[in-house]
Formats: sequence, structure tokens, C-alpha cells
Amino acid sequence: MLLAFAIAAIQQVTFLSYLFETTFFTQSASEEGHAIMVGVALFTAFMSIPSFFWNIIMVKESHEKRDIVSTIVAVATFAFGVGFLVFDFIYRIHALGGRVFY
Repeated sequence: MLLAFAIAAIQQVTFLSYLFETTFFTQSASEEGHAIMVGVALFTAFMSIPSFFWNIIMVKESHEKRDIVSTIVAVATFAFGVGFLVFDFIYRIHALGGRVFY
């Protein structure tokens, strides 16, 4: 349960600092900031998968409603990490002049 919250906290603190660095997407961030964001997105997405399975096992064993919260946090962390990577990929393709959606 603590692992899911710790991974989510790392992700959200980094994402919020990235938002403030880019002044809410009005200017492009530095390459170092972007590289950190991609690294954090990959890290949190991959680390939330075992956390999700661990929390599922804990929910099945304990049958308590409070354990479901950590499972939802693990799924949300995975979704935010993968979502950032997808949107970043689409943004980079469009910045190069390509098109993803016609």
C-alpha cells in the first residue's frame, strides 16, 4: 500500500514541477527537464505494475475496502505515466512536422 502511494507521490511531484518549469505548457522545457520527465514516466509506469499485482493479492487476502484505494492509485499512476509518454510522442511527432492523426 505504501509503495503505490510512494510511486504516485514521486510521479506527481515531478509532473507538477515540470508544469511550473514550462509555465503551464506555454514554453518548451529544457531538454534536461524533458529527459527527467520521460525517465520518471517510464519508472513510475513500470513500477506501478508490480505494485498493482501486489495490491490485488492483498485485497483478495484481506477483504478490506481500504486496500482497494492503493490498487486504484497504482492503476492511476500507470495511466498517468503511459498517458504522458503517449502525449509526448504525439507532441514530438507534430513538432517535427509529422502527423499522427489525419
